[in-house]
Amino acid sequence: NSYLPDIATPDMQDRLSAKGFSLGYIGSVILLTSILVGYKGFGMPVKYGFLAVGIWWAGFAQITYRRLPGDIYNRAGKVDLAKAHITKGFKELIKVFVQLQDQIALKRYLAAFFVYNTGVQTVMIMAVIFAEKEIAWPVDANGVRDTSGLLVSVMLIQIVAIAGATIMSRLTKFLGNINVLRITIIVWILVCIIAYNIHTPSEFYVLACIVGFVMGGIQSISRSTYAKMLPDTEDTTSYFSFYDSLEKIGLAVGPFLFGFTAGIAGGMRASVLVLMLLFIAGFLLLFWVKPGFKPGEGNRSRKLQPGTAEG
Repeated sequence: NSYLPDIATPDMQDRLSAKGFSLGYIGSVILLTSILVGYKGFGMPVKYGFLAVGIWWAGFAQITYRRLPGDIYNRAGKVDLAKAHITKGFKELIKVFVQLQDQIALKRYLAAFFVYNTGVQTVMIMAVIFAEKEIAWPVDANGVRDTSGLLVSVMLIQIVAIAGATIMSRLTKFLGNINVLRITIIVWILVCIIAYNIHTPSEFYVLACIVGFVMGGIQSISRSTYAKMLPDTEDTTSYFSFYDSLEKIGLAVGPFLFGFTAGIAGGMRASVLVLMLLFIAGFLLLFWVKPGFKPGEGNRSRKLQPGTAEG
């Protein structure tokens, strides 16, 4: 994530962020399809799928190590690697938190991001579990429910997310980042309303397509919006670590709220309404953020080294 403002100028960041997520979705479809072929067609043990993921990561990571710039600010010798222990990470997060107190717009954006992204991350984690429990999947002659459609829905989400990321990035040129995020969150609210009322597999497939579209859009635009709003700093990694930490906290808070509500209500449909409240709150919080900032206005004005901002 923190590479985005270091290798692209603000006017390129929406498009590049969307392209990054799109390629990630394409990669996930290719890898998942390969694992399914091995499992279904050749009897490969499922656990080998995890090994395939590890090899995939290790292989494509070499592109990062070999091609992306190591340090565009020429800070070699300024960092004491001997002090790069675990407490350093927490100190960096605290430092960013303190700096945010003087950056009102960015602080407000992060507050909105935390709330609505908690809903997004929860949907990504709980969607399959919700569908397995709440959707009336067909039953075979032996009385066993056929839930293979869950794999179909996962693939649909990934494929449609490619289009969502691309289209949303183009809309920012006409509507601005914050307005596109508002529109996307409205669709997420509609997703929750639809999820509360669906019961059949075909209805869930339609919902999966809608989820995929707004998932791709909100992830890519949220990242590029944050990149554009960063102050003039060389410490992009710490700022994006803070961004990522908020995301991870949401990964804990969202499923807890989902499960807690389901336990009290005796079903997951009530939990969907809780997620809807998160999206509504995130939507309202975005009204505190200045919507019309231009790429580079009040943001980082650092110079990129030759070759890092082109292409």
